[in-house]
Amino acid sequence: MNMITCVISVFIGLILIITGIILYLFAERIPRNLLFGFRIGYTLSSKKLWVKYNRLSGIVLVFIGLVTLFLPLFISNIMVLILILLGLIIVSTITLTYMASREAKQELSFETVGLGVAGRRIWRIMPVKPSPLRIILAVLPPLLSIILTLYLLPYLPNLIPVHYDISGAPNRWDTLNDFLKITFPFIIGIECLPLIFMLVEIKAPMIFYAPRLPKKKFVNLLYDIGIMMAWLVMLVYIDILYYAINNKHIIPMTMFTVLILIVVAIILVEITWLTIRWKKNWGMLKYNSYG
Repeated sequence: MNMITCVISVFIGLILIITGIILYLFAERIPRNLLFGFRIGYTLSSKKLWVKYNRLSGIVLVFIGLVTLFLPLFISNIMVLILILLGLIIVSTITLTYMASREAKQELSFETVGLGVAGRRIWRIMPVKPSPLRIILAVLPPLLSIILTLYLLPYLPNLIPVHYDISGAPNRWDTLNDFLKITFPFIIGIECLPLIFMLVEIKAPMIFYAPRLPKKKFVNLLYDIGIMMAWLVMLVYIDILYYAINNKHIIPMTMFTVLILIVVAIILVEITWLTIRWKKNWGMLKYNSYG
C-alpha cells in the first residue's frame, strides 16, 4: 500500500463524509447560496428542491467518501485513484442534475424566473453563448498540450517527474507509459473543463442559472474561471515536460506560486462580489411559495 496515496485518500474521504453528513443533517437550515450545497439553477429556484437534493447529495458524498477510504487497498497509483473519484463525482452530479431538472419542470413550470417576463417557463432560459475570444482561449490549452506532447514524445525519458516538493525538486515519478495513459489524459480533461462548461450552458442553461443575478455576468464568470484554471494547468504541464527533458524548471516555483495566488485572488473577489449582490437582491424579495 502506497503511504502517500493512503494519506491523501483518507483525507479526501473524511472531507467528503463530513461534508455529506452536514448537507444531510442541516439541509433545511442551510440557506440557498452560491458557495455551499447542491448549487444549480433548479435547486436555487426552489426551497423544496434545495432541501431535497442537498440531502440526496449528502448521501452520495458519504458513499463516495467511504469508497475513497477503501480504494488504497486496491489501487496504489494516486492518479488512478483521483480519476476514479472524479468519475464517481461527475456521474453522481449528472444523475442528480437530471433528476432535479425533471422534477423542476413539473414544480416550477409556471414560476417567474427573474428575467422580466412574467410566467416564462423555467426551462426556456436562454443560454449565454461564449464570445469567440473565450472559445479560442478555452480551446488553446488542450490543443497546445496535445501538440506539444506529440512533438516532444521522442525526447521524453522513461521516467517523468510529476510531483515536486516546495523547493522544486521532484519527489514522484511516472513511467512514460503510465504518464501517457493516466497523467496526460487527466491533464487534458482538466484543460477541457471550460469547453464542457460552454457546452453544458448551451444545452442546459438552467444549470448555471442563479436567481436574482444577471445570468450573463454569472456565466461569463464561470467561463473565465475555467479558462484561467485551464491555462494554469497548461503551464504546469509544460513545466513538467520541460523538466523531464532538461532537468530544470521553465517557470521558477516562486513565480508560479505568485501567479496562482493572483488568479485565486481574482476568482475570490469576483465570487465574493457576486455572492454579496445575490444575497442583497435575494433579501429584498420574499421567498416564493416554494421557498
